[in-house]
Amino acid sequence: IMANDRRIMESGQTEVIEEIVQTPEGYRVYLSTKTPYRNSNGGINGILGVARDITERKQAEEELQRHRNELELRVLERTRELKSINEDLKTENEERLKVEIELRESESILRELSSQLLNAQEKERRLVAREIHDSIGSSLAAAKWKVEGAVQEIDDLDAVGVLVGNQGRQVGGAP
Repeated sequence: IMANDRRIMESGQTEVIEEIVQTPEGYRVYLSTKTPYRNSNGGINGILGVARDITERKQAEEELQRHRNELELRVLERTRELKSINEDLKTENEERLKVEIELRESESILRELSSQLLNAQEKERRLVAREIHDSIGSSLAAAKWKVEGAVQEIDDLDAVGVLVGNQGRQVGGAP
């Protein structure tokens, strides 16, 4: 305090300064306005001052600053967390989009393969049906020829029998 008083007396200027004073209860902070005290000749004889105890205000300002600092640290930490979460979400979203595209491609390929399989099955059914038809047709045609041949043979045998019977009647004299 005395150093401040000397400086004001030497400079001849009024100053508003904060001064810290040790008391039995602890430190106190004062906002002091000091000006040189001049005699009738204009010379400086001393100092005049008014001081107001601003200890509580300073403590409140310090507490407020501490809370601001804590809040700023929390905001920075939360911002870092949110950036990290945001990056994770972006990565997850990109991966999901990639998987979705791959799934769509796989689905398209699966549809194409399914269509090809159905076409192949239908083609195979037609081929098997044609083979069965041709095989049965051939078997039926062969059976028909055999039956027709057998009928022809029976007709031929009947004709031979009629001839033999007519010949036998003629030989034996019966009508």
